[in-house]
Amino acid sequence: MPADPLTTGRGNMQPYAKVPWSELPRPDDVEVQPVGGEGLYFRRRLAPLAASAFGSGIAWLGDSITRGLGATNKGDSWPGVIPGTSVAVAGDSIPTYAMLHSGGKLAKTVNAGVSGDTTAKMLARVKKDVINYNPAVCVVLGGTNDSATPVPVDDFAANITGIVTQLRAAGIVPVLCTIPTINSTAQRPVIVNYNTWLRRYCAVQGIRMLDFYALTVDPATGNLLQSTMGNTDGTHPGNIGNALLGKYAADTLAPLVGAATIPVASDNTDALNLVLDGLNYGSVTNGLAAPWGVFGSLPTGATPSVVTDPLVPGKMQQLSLSAATSGATLYKRITPTPGRRIVISGAVTKTAGAAGLQAYFNTSNQTDTYNQLLDITEAVTRGKFSTELVVPENTNSIDLKMFVQPGTTTFAVGQLTAYDLTAQAVL
Repeated sequence: MPADPLTTGRGNMQPYAKVPWSELPRPDDVEVQPVGGEGLYFRRRLAPLAASAFGSGIAWLGDSITRGLGATNKGDSWPGVIPGTSVAVAGDSIPTYAMLHSGGKLAKTVNAGVSGDTTAKMLARVKKDVINYNPAVCVVLGGTNDSATPVPVDDFAANITGIVTQLRAAGIVPVLCTIPTINSTAQRPVIVNYNTWLRRYCAVQGIRMLDFYALTVDPATGNLLQSTMGNTDGTHPGNIGNALLGKYAADTLAPLVGAATIPVASDNTDALNLVLDGLNYGSVTNGLAAPWGVFGSLPTGATPSVVTDPLVPGKMQQLSLSAATSGATLYKRITPTPGRRIVISGAVTKTAGAAGLQAYFNTSNQTDTYNQLLDITEAVTRGKFSTELVVPENTNSIDLKMFVQPGTTTFAVGQLTAYDLTAQAVL
């Protein structure tokens, strides 16, 4: 049997004892809960996720489901924010859509989803792939690969408990997820067992939970809702599923925090913004607000324009493609200081179709590379994005590129912002 969450962390303390109601200690952070009419136990209250708790952003620790393996746009990015890690993904993943749908409240620090990882492997890299990024919150989703062995539920419980212990010791608020269902009659009962333990553990420990199992399971068969999840392999949500689960995560967690934490410029006089005319008030020529430029040439069916949204300060640079057989890219150039940590952020609105943003590093030693800031297929309205990175040495400039893939898509970018966190001593 797995360790009972009621006694987890109690060390050598004796099991809970029945005592008269009048003698029960009830500090503000403790609830007294009935257990089947037989007795009482103590449970930590759910602590509010204050706005300050999300000040450094949110990390996501998991396996291929967190990484977004079922998506067509993986959005892998280079170089990593912290060298030597296996993270940094900006594609059609749950973390990306949670960020976009959160109204700027869930600033994604890192996607630490690694394909094939068990909870034991996740536990082994908490320090490297989560704590080193200094997030305020970490969403933990793992167990699908454990169920394949299967890992005994008590070992699974020990791994999750170890992850939570490390996060809390580092001052990081944990959020746990139930494991999505799977089209395997052998693994499904194991996943249900893991989820039963997870629900009880979260209730007792006062940990917020995202119930991904309930959203992914066909209640009639227990299988994965493949059409709803955009799934093709019976395990990994696709683009549609990741967008759905990401929006659910945003809808659940964002109301628990206060003001938005994604830093975006709200006026065109912001002297700290490295992006010239980030709010697109520049003179418009051929649909481009100066200093936006065309990277290469525009294909037939591509139409740039400057548009307004009453809920987005300033204006938005838009690029529309109609049945285009090749993609199109617009860009702005910034000149940050090499070696500095910067944050690039903004607001985007997009219809269905593939589009995104890149930071392309122009270097003096001809080793140009890029960091994928955003690479998505599902529609989003006024989504806020944010990515932190360290400017590589030998960098002369960075081209911030908005790109639209072939087909029919409309993509608009506003409040484009780049702040030097090192210069502002915000690290």
